[in-house]
Amino acid sequence: MQYPEKESAVVGYISVAGFAGVPKSAVVDPETFSSTLNGLLYAAAHRLHHAGKAVVGTTILEAIQRDAYWLKLAEATAKDLGMISWQDGVVLADTSLSFNPVGGAIVTEYLADIANAANTRKATRIGRNLADGSMAVADALEELKQLNKPKSALAGVEMHTFEQLFKYTPKDDASTLVGDRWLCRGGQLLLLGQSGIGKSSYTIQQAMTWALGMPFFGMKPRQQLKSLIIQAENDMGDMAEVVQGVLTYVVAKSGMDQRTALETLKRNIVVARVTAQTGEAFIEVVRELIAKHGPFDLVYGDPLLSFIGDDISQQSVASHFLRELCNPLAFEHNFAWVWSHHTGKPQSDSKSRAHWNANDYAYIGLGSSELTNWARAICVLQTTKHEGIFKVLLAKRGNRAAVVDDHGHPSTDICIKHADRGLHWEPATLPEETEQDAKPHSKSGRTPKIGPLQEAEIIAKHAIWPDGARGFYGEMIAKYGVSRDTIERILRRSKNSTQTQKAA
Repeated sequence: MQYPEKESAVVGYISVAGFAGVPKSAVVDPETFSSTLNGLLYAAAHRLHHAGKAVVGTTILEAIQRDAYWLKLAEATAKDLGMISWQDGVVLADTSLSFNPVGGAIVTEYLADIANAANTRKATRIGRNLADGSMAVADALEELKQLNKPKSALAGVEMHTFEQLFKYTPKDDASTLVGDRWLCRGGQLLLLGQSGIGKSSYTIQQAMTWALGMPFFGMKPRQQLKSLIIQAENDMGDMAEVVQGVLTYVVAKSGMDQRTALETLKRNIVVARVTAQTGEAFIEVVRELIAKHGPFDLVYGDPLLSFIGDDISQQSVASHFLRELCNPLAFEHNFAWVWSHHTGKPQSDSKSRAHWNANDYAYIGLGSSELTNWARAICVLQTTKHEGIFKVLLAKRGNRAAVVDDHGHPSTDICIKHADRGLHWEPATLPEETEQDAKPHSKSGRTPKIGPLQEAEIIAKHAIWPDGARGFYGEMIAKYGVSRDTIERILRRSKNSTQTQKAA
């Protein structure tokens, strides 16, 4: 059994549109092609795609020309077929599917047919070998077992050669979506926060900001990102109020004219309310939405508890949903998950977290610690002791978000507030505190003293600290025994004083 027309159509589509609309799970072994030349062209295209390089006819031909073995095989195959040049394999391929809106889906079906045909040919060969006695029954059964092994057995398994690893260049990683590989395709971002704190408006604003290619409170995307936002709690009126409240703000910040910004947002934001499906049924809904409206860079789920469909405190439940259901879908369609999730009930002891660092906050999500293990990046949206001011803590791999504070230093916490007018978030600054409020107490109960000389030393040290270098706050905290807020207050006061002097 062979499908030469389908093989030609696959090569033709890829030579024009690359692997657009073709999920990773559909990719087949080049050896499944009955045509050696088509298999070579497909193998070259797949190598380019895996390396994050452009896949078009010219790059496919160049890839074969750079590989001595492939080139020799291509030339020999073309000669056997009576072709003038092996390059005609691309030139003569059927490219009609590349102009079809659902071409990627059709190519996916063709690849499945090509793989099934290859298995049929192998099974026929095994039967012939059994019949003529050239293959033992045990060997035949083992080969047939391999043919029938579900493809999903290796779902989520990604192999890397040693050469790929030592030649890898992080800044050229095509899978990066946000920051310094903070959020990548196939990855996961978890937003934690109390119920009613504003997680939904936060995620909507984040998606709309990244859709325009702008940094979201310092978290900068590589390009404009297309998002599918799936939520369960808000009806159309609720969502409309948030979108309209965020719209004016992000458009004004974008610097685009309103028409261009609106067209960009319409192209890059898709919203769906899913209220009746959980677990595997939910994943199938997401799969259908991607097929109809995708591809997407990000898929938001808000909130996680609405869709997991079982007891999230059990690791087996969390692992099944997150690793066995969510991960394969993200790998298959090359997007990153962004999940909103609730924290547990507030602790009665308000000082119990006084000595926590950012990493500690990664574990405050309700349920199994598998949530923290699974997510590649975690943000925590929390209140502060100052009314109306909130902090976003970049609790896991936060330094990779590449956020800097007002003084140019890497930061893993961001102050924000609800806007006075409109449903959106804005940058905020913690108010000036008294020395007594700002300084932490030592174990003896005394407040560490810091005078004008120490303040001058902090300001001088900051002035000579290399731009973007980490460790400034840690060194100052260790040396003077004061909080980061105190150090920031000293630097802010110095900056304001300098600006006042210049204005005068």
